[in-house]
Amino acid sequence: LRVNCVRLSEKDEQTHLISGSSDGSVCIWRIQDGDHVLISRFQAHSGSVTCLSVLNLGDEMILATTGNDCKVQIWRIDMKTTEINPNNFLTLDLK
Repeated sequence: LRVNCVRLSEKDEQTHLISGSSDGSVCIWRIQDGDHVLISRFQAHSGSVTCLSVLNLGDEMILATTGNDCKVQIWRIDMKTTEINPNNFLTLDLK
């Protein structure tokens, strides 16, 4: 498993690291007091995740990912529960 891209997200004294990997998965890590905890992992693409971007909006994180599957995925993540609702994302097929 190779990590292809990472982003840091800081909001209200909370820091998260989001990583995209060669197996198409995205991981969200909480960084606190020099330690890290995996709080969410999900399959974002059928190919490698190539890039990601993060926007914090209130209690939600908007995460945009691109992959070798020629898709852009936009995810809404409830940061209170780190729940990802599959109905709350947008797919752009660039083929």
